[in-house]
Amino acid sequence: MSKQHKKKRHQHRIEKSLAVQPVKAKLPETVHAHWSMADLSKITMQFSWTTPPFRVEQQGLPCYIEPLPCYDSSLLEKARTQWQFGDWKSLVQIDVEAINNHPDRAKLALLAAAGHLQVGDQHIARQYLRLAQEWGCSKKLISQILVAGVYNSLGRASAINGNRERAAQHFEKALAVGSPASAVQLLSQARLGEQLMQLGLTNAPR
Repeated sequence: MSKQHKKKRHQHRIEKSLAVQPVKAKLPETVHAHWSMADLSKITMQFSWTTPPFRVEQQGLPCYIEPLPCYDSSLLEKARTQWQFGDWKSLVQIDVEAINNHPDRAKLALLAAAGHLQVGDQHIARQYLRLAQEWGCSKKLISQILVAGVYNSLGRASAINGNRERAAQHFEKALAVGSPASAVQLLSQARLGEQLMQLGLTNAPR
């Protein structure tokens, strides 16, 4: 599959997610059945995340089963680490369908947008930013990540011009703005190394 085809397919999925409308379906409010409590713990896992709570009877008393969402609980932490290191190629692999059910989907969409901005996919980045906003991401966090992206671009420009010291300062500012609670100085060195590798400057003179 060509890179252009993958990009169009990726874009189609985002547009589909933006256009999706809630489907109203009439479901029974009460389900009468005979289960043991051990069975009930298994049944909870069988309902999809879109299923509303089911009311069942347990020895004549109502019991509500809350279905559990299915998502990768470590996905946000992985994406945050990828952002801190500047691993944009990994961030752009975040798929809108994979995060649609995730409780942190707004932050994941924002990090995906940051990745697309750094690799030059402006149109897809704007779509992910729109998703992040619609899913409840705060304006403050969006601004932080966007400003951090500007500092990263300045750092890459400085690295290309041969000024690694200046580049390191920009990468440090990017992390300080976008992830102020992190170990900025330590991570900035990792970010510098990753960006130099992406630019093919790892063997260039300091």
